[in-house]
Amino acid sequence: MLSDTTWNISESPYVAVANVTIEDGVALVIEAGTVIKLNPFTRLMVNGTLLAIGSDVNRIIFTSNRSLPAPGDWSSIRFNENSSNSSVIRYARIEYAIYGVWCIRSSPTIENSIIDNAKTKGIYLQESNATIVNNRIVNVSNKGIDILHSSPSVVGNTIGNTTYYGIKCYGSSAIITNNTISDAVNGLYLKESTATILGNRVLSTGYGIYLEHAPGTVILDNRVEESGYGIYLAFSNSTVVSNTTMVEIDFGLYIMSSSLFIENSTILISQHKDFHIAGESHLVTLNTSFDGSKVLMSSGSTLTVKNFLAVKVENKNGFALPNASVGVEDNFTTLHELSTDVHGLSEWIIVTDRIYEGVDIAAENVTTVGVSYDTLPFPDNPRDVDMSTSHTEVFKVNTKPTVNITSPSDGEMVDGAITVSGTSFDENGVVTGVEIRIDNSSWQTVTMLASNWSVWSYQWDTTQHPNGEHNLTARAVDDCLENFTHSITVNVENEDTVIAEDSDIGLPYLWILLTVPFLVLILSIAYWRKRKKKRDDEMAVERPEEAKPEIASDARIERIERAFEDGFISEKVYESNLERLREEETESSKEPETEETFSYVCPICSNEVDADATECPSCGAAFED
Repeated sequence: MLSDTTWNISESPYVAVANVTIEDGVALVIEAGTVIKLNPFTRLMVNGTLLAIGSDVNRIIFTSNRSLPAPGDWSSIRFNENSSNSSVIRYARIEYAIYGVWCIRSSPTIENSIIDNAKTKGIYLQESNATIVNNRIVNVSNKGIDILHSSPSVVGNTIGNTTYYGIKCYGSSAIITNNTISDAVNGLYLKESTATILGNRVLSTGYGIYLEHAPGTVILDNRVEESGYGIYLAFSNSTVVSNTTMVEIDFGLYIMSSSLFIENSTILISQHKDFHIAGESHLVTLNTSFDGSKVLMSSGSTLTVKNFLAVKVENKNGFALPNASVGVEDNFTTLHELSTDVHGLSEWIIVTDRIYEGVDIAAENVTTVGVSYDTLPFPDNPRDVDMSTSHTEVFKVNTKPTVNITSPSDGEMVDGAITVSGTSFDENGVVTGVEIRIDNSSWQTVTMLASNWSVWSYQWDTTQHPNGEHNLTARAVDDCLENFTHSITVNVENEDTVIAEDSDIGLPYLWILLTVPFLVLILSIAYWRKRKKKRDDEMAVERPEEAKPEIASDARIERIERAFEDGFISEKVYESNLERLREEETESSKEPETEETFSYVCPICSNEVDADATECPSCGAAFED
């Protein structure tokens, strides 16, 4: 094409059966709605100026000349190095090419266009500073936008279903802003490049944002969803991630042999790890939310977690106290000395919360804050502050609660079971509990009779304490954990005092407690034995004594020997009983002495009759002397 030319809708479609070249210095103007069909392997080459400007409802169409079109049917629209930087493709549809748009050392504007079903690359930039704005690049078999040794602006594009790369940037310095990238192995891939990656949304990818040898890259206001890795960073120092959210991913952030600062960011619902820090890498987080249990550290790597802290100082009514002094210590070393402004606020400062050093368990820093304002009391001041999140720590002047025992009165004499009652109040807070104790016993919770413990009571059985003076102390605690006590003294006078379990029992009382049961036992045994003897005597009168079975002496000797061997009797008792048993055995073995008796025979009946009998007991015969 050697002169300026216009392709209009009335003469379309235009069919390119061979390459069409716009020569240097020549302009081709294509009107809205015009259709251009290209044969296989043909391209539109721009050495001059291309102005293909359609409209949203009447796009310019670049398509295949086949009846059944397929990706790769024609070559590309190629801007060569001599082409004018004023070239524009706007509101066009480019489909079924190998490369949709190919720019070589040229910088056209490609805007609001659709690049669909490209075989290899939607847009290919070589040493190009092209402007790629608000395009839709979909269904590309390899790369949506391929940036090689270029410095383009890629803004507001939708890139989807591109198989391998949404945007690939190699050896380049690019501005990549507000793009939506989905359904690719790598959503946004940078290698040996530096880029500003701002406001992009990446979803359903293997790697959301992949950086390798990409030092100094800034990743700001991005969101990565439903991907394998949120951010993958390798061999890239001085990289900054800010205001970025990674949600529903396998690994939040992987860092290898790199240094990274990530601030104001969030990692949510990771399946495995929020942070995987490997290869002696160093990561610092500031005001970044993540799950501390999902941290994987390698030896030589560090993770330092920091957050923002401000301090607010108020009076008891919630009004700001300006010019209050604020001191902040980090691990017991003074870190900041501040004062509050007219709003009672100190400036925001950065405080280290914890540090992971080569292990998955963090070493906690201790952050201590103290405030002062005249002589006003502040609860829990100074205090250790939880710095796991950024926040404003509030110090509010607090007055202690009051508590009073209204009944009984101080010095009153009491007995039996009584009701101890009282009141409590907190001027600028809430009473959270009232307790009471007797003398030095443990604290007991009282019964709340009105809201906020303003009226309370306690049931006290004075019989569980010895007579005499006893101290009653009530204690009220407020919502700032401040407490106040009130004490009175009463005199217990009970007729029969039962010594309380927690009383101090002296040795005389202890002797009595041990002796009395013993005496009772002795008297009971004596009484029982006396009753038994009386009962036995009565039974002996009523019936003859039953014959007791005789135990042979050798059996009795055997028993006494076994008792001695088993240790039930002493040796002295054993020997005396053994001697006695043996004497009895000797006596029983002697022949019994028999008396000599005399008799004679009855002359009448011939029966034996005692010699001294006067008549026969058998026949009654009488005998003479």
